Order: sequence, then C-alpha cells, then structure tokens
Amino acid sequence: MASSLSAKQIKSMKQEACLGGTLQVDMPEIAEDYLKYSAPQIVENRGVCKKYSVGAVIAENAVRLAIRGHEGALGIPPYKGLITNAEELRRLAREHQARNFKSLTHEQRYANGRIAYEKGLGVHGFTEKQRFEASQRGGIAARDGNFGFHAFNEQKRKEISRNALIAQGYVPWEPEAEARVLELAQDPAYQCGNKGPSYERIAKQINLEFHNGQRVRTRHSINHILFKKTKRENKLKED
Repeated sequence: MASSLSAKQIKSMKQEACLGGTLQVDMPEIAEDYLKYSAPQIVENRGVCKKYSVGAVIAENAVRLAIRGHEGALGIPPYKGLITNAEELRRLAREHQARNFKSLTHEQRYANGRIAYEKGLGVHGFTEKQRFEASQRGGIAARDGNFGFHAFNEQKRKEISRNALIAQGYVPWEPEAEARVLELAQDPAYQCGNKGPSYERIAKQINLEFHNGQRVRTRHSINHILFKKTKRENKLKED
C-alpha cells in the first residue's frame, strides 16, 4: 500500500496517527463529544487546528483515529480507540452520516464533487490507467511482502475494512439487512410488474426497518446487493 502513496501522503498519515494518540491523552473528553458531534465539529469546537498547528483534514482524521484507534502502520505503534465498542461506533457513524447528509443541499453535494473533479483532486487526478497501475503496484507489494493489510488473517482484514468504512462515514451492510433485501426482491408487493424488483420500494423498506427511516440505502445500493447475488449464482453454475 505504502508504495502507491507519495511522500507527502505518508507524512500526513503519520502526522494524523501521532496526533490521534496525543488527542487521547490531551482531550479524552472528545469521546463524549463524539456521541453528539462529528469529527469536523469536534475539531472546530476544541480548536484542534490552532492548538496543534495542523490543517483541518489532518485534525479531523486524527480525531477519528483517537476515537476508533490505530491499527499500527508506517512506524507508528498501534493504540486502542477511546470508544472500543464496535456496535456503538457503527451506530454513531450512522447518526453522523444522516446528520451530515441532511445538512447538505443537493447543490452543495454536487458542487463538492465538481470541485474535486475540476481540480483533479484524489482519484480525479489520475487517468484510468494510472489508477489501475498504482493500485496494482501497491497491492502486489503488500501481498508479496506480507505487510500492512495483508499481514492480518481474514477475520482481522474484514474487521479493519469495516472500521475503515465506518470512519469514512459509510454504513456497512449487516448480513440481516442483505438477507432482507433478497427476501423483498421475491415479494410480489415489491415488484415493478414484469420488470422485476422495485429498487426504490425495497430501499425505502430497508431504511424503515434498519435505519429508522433515514435515507441510508438507495436504489443503487439495492441494485448492488442483488447484482452480487446474481454474480454468486452464476459462479456456482460455472463451477
């Protein structure tokens, strides 16, 4: 993984991990803050940027690491998070995501994506070939060297991936919710005539049952779950 990152990115990641540990000592009360506020709000309320002379992105990522913990990488020793209950972290992530989503208008979300595209930020700065080659180089190096993500067993890798999604504000799928999607896809009440399952209706029902009515799942995420099922079935047939 490290081989696909620039020296500047690695430096920032180290700074975030170090600051996360520092915040645990200096401001352990941010664990209580996180019950009500998102990482950007905590950074602003606590004046983290000014106190530690860092930018907003580094400060926000450091707060997230302080909350969930650091697995240990890039020479920075691992440390446990201020909140260790995985279910609690998932619940808080869902709440933060819902609040953040509601606070942005459609125009703001579109504008943010457009700015990233026009300035070539993140993946928008690479061609498709460059993105593939960078990912491939990093993955091969990590796999062959048995370091980073590949140093862990399968169960630990799943846990790390899940925590990473949560830290980014995403809501990972629970097995029960996926099973419910497959069940609803067979229910006549959730069909679009002869066209097949109604992704919109299924998404709405899943949000009601698993996300307190918040618009967490969309027709696209429902489509993804059903596509995975079809892909698995086709693979079984081929085998």
